[in-house]
Amino acid sequence: MIFVADTNVIVRLFSKVDNTQQVIAARNLIRNATKLIFPTVVFCELVWVLRSEKEAGEIASDIRTLLQLENIVVADDEVLAGLRMMDAGGDFSDGVIQYTGAKLAGGGASTFASFDRGAVKKLSACGIAATIPDASS
Repeated sequence: MIFVADTNVIVRLFSKVDNTQQVIAARNLIRNATKLIFPTVVFCELVWVLRSEKEAGEIASDIRTLLQLENIVVADDEVLAGLRMMDAGGDFSDGVIQYTGAKLAGGGASTFASFDRGAVKKLSACGIAATIPDASS
């Protein structure tokens, strides 16, 4: 059977949760599903939930472990963009937003705009055009 999984399913795999039954159910779902689809937003939410429990490197490792399963279906390019941003010390969601935005722009020149100075700095360091909106123009 094919399932589209909500964030709370994947959180049960990697979070320190106190609901053993849900952890077992999440593992069974992954083990028994023909395909288990995780939309990219699920990973954005997962990182947000786990960041209070784990370091970024451990979260990235958890995601990479999940991506190795044969029955898992994700938008690989989007998730990998988020992981690259995490590897650079930035936020997973910022990497996804920049990547999907550039893709929606047709792959041509585009600039990531944010008031998050850290995100702009990290993306710029990766050679990606990024700017903070200017109120003077």
